[in-house]
Amino acid sequence: MLKVASILVTSALAIGPGSVSDLASIVNGGLLGNLNHPGPFVDVAMTNDPAKMPPIVYFSGLTASTITVEIKDVPLCNNTQPGKPDIIWPVSANMDVNVLCLLECFQVLYDDATGLYYDLPGVTPDSLDFGLMDGLSYGPALIEPLKSMGWIEGENLFGAPFDWRRSDQGLAVTYYPQVQALIEDAVNKTGMKASLIAPSYGPQVVLGFLQRMTQEWKDAYIDWFVAESPVWSGTVLPFGMLISGYPLPAPFTSIIRTLLFNMPSIYYLFPEPGTSEFEYSKDDVLVSTPNKNYTAWDIPTLLHDLGLDVKIPMYRDLLQNSSLGAFTAPGVNTFVTYGTEINTVGSFEFAKDFTHNAFDVPQPSSHTPSAEQGDGIVPKRSSMRAMQWETAQTAAGKRLLHREYVNQSHANCLFPANASLACFLDVFSVITTGVLPPLPPLVAAYQGY
Repeated sequence: MLKVASILVTSALAIGPGSVSDLASIVNGGLLGNLNHPGPFVDVAMTNDPAKMPPIVYFSGLTASTITVEIKDVPLCNNTQPGKPDIIWPVSANMDVNVLCLLECFQVLYDDATGLYYDLPGVTPDSLDFGLMDGLSYGPALIEPLKSMGWIEGENLFGAPFDWRRSDQGLAVTYYPQVQALIEDAVNKTGMKASLIAPSYGPQVVLGFLQRMTQEWKDAYIDWFVAESPVWSGTVLPFGMLISGYPLPAPFTSIIRTLLFNMPSIYYLFPEPGTSEFEYSKDDVLVSTPNKNYTAWDIPTLLHDLGLDVKIPMYRDLLQNSSLGAFTAPGVNTFVTYGTEINTVGSFEFAKDFTHNAFDVPQPSSHTPSAEQGDGIVPKRSSMRAMQWETAQTAAGKRLLHREYVNQSHANCLFPANASLACFLDVFSVITTGVLPPLPPLVAAYQGY
């Protein structure tokens, strides 16, 4: 056994609660009445009446839910006992980890002939505690403040952790039917339509689910979809992670890169090539070496030059067939929140050309903040891509709301101890009353509204 302490340093797209102590007291301790952020949410939230709280189904982000596996006859691994899976993520500092087994079990493979995603034979993965909150890495931090507002886990608050290694195509067969059943049960139990809340990587997974459901079903069961810090157009950071392990420290970069090579979700987060202002143009150089520039339009060439030719068919499938491909509107009321005006990596420059060898670990000589800024992880244009849905949402009779929050870091909307209490209040005003409170005048003027 090898001890791997640093694997607990998850990817930069992971989200967590940070310091959320006393959040319940922030919600119920009198601060709400002093905020220059009026809205009907305050009165509703203070009732602590579960009957007035619509059911929430909360989804995880990248690396933010527990993954378990049952193992049988997998090389380099010991078999698990039947019905007693092992946890392979998160890996904590005090766990003895068989690194070679971890690398084997973590693979999600793609069959170019069938277009299907599958696990290594003998590996059966699952998410922990589906339907409740313990399977989310930040679930306990969310429960207490929501409980103080009238939500009760298992009654009108539900968790929908998923295998975040996968894209929506890889979740369609087993996970999405579970989500459908969970939502239907929540709605039938409470008599109110559900609100789906998802941070970071979660919104594109939820979008894939909604794209597969009929409009009749969505009209019957979904009230709001809250997309927090969505990565609709991708982000440059996965390039650094895949190429060099950035920003994780040596000597674990080789292990992390090997894990990432076989995770469709990393390729699902690549910048989206396109011609709109919300996508990446042929002029946006994202990766450069002394003799070559790569844009979002050159990703197959980049993968070839990195020695990852085997991943090109999977990338093309994600580009063309995932929820972000056609990017059709969700067809439900949607509220998009995102942070801005934080320096966000926009490109990587490497001192040497790539050698067509996936085992090389080139280190970037520099990285450049993107011109439009963002939330520290995702550029603003990526979260704003949903503005393209305006016509389709109107035609379906659904609302589309956007709001940016200055200096709010990635996926921290529901953790106001770290970021913006205004975002927290806005979300719960929208899902409880349908009203997005007006911005305070000075904030509105500063943000150009």
